[in-house]
Amino acid sequence: MKTLSKKDMASIKKEVKSLLHASRDCLRNRRVDTDIHAWHVNDSYYGEAFGVMRGLEALGYGYFGPGNVDGVADKKTKIHEQNLTWWFDQLGNEVLKEEHFGDPTKKCPKCKKKYGRG
Repeated sequence: MKTLSKKDMASIKKEVKSLLHASRDCLRNRRVDTDIHAWHVNDSYYGEAFGVMRGLEALGYGYFGPGNVDGVADKKTKIHEQNLTWWFDQLGNEVLKEEHFGDPTKKCPKCKKKYGRG
């Protein structure tokens, strides 16, 4: 299995997280209660973010394993992020944490700056 450079991993992480933030903003624009719903798989931004992971698999940079086990614990690789399901889930969790999902403040500084609301 091929491995990504640290620079490429950072670039992919940034892009996927940006798409996931856009997905959350899109949900808010469609009046979906983002206090209850983390993601909606029919959202195009979410689909595009997941498509990045599909592309990595197609190019041989990872596999879709169990979402609750990283690549090292799954004993298929030595790199956590090669389990693309797990990595995608971790990136989504980072976005939700940045957006204070489940927190009464519900303010995301990144979304406030980029989209004018959090």
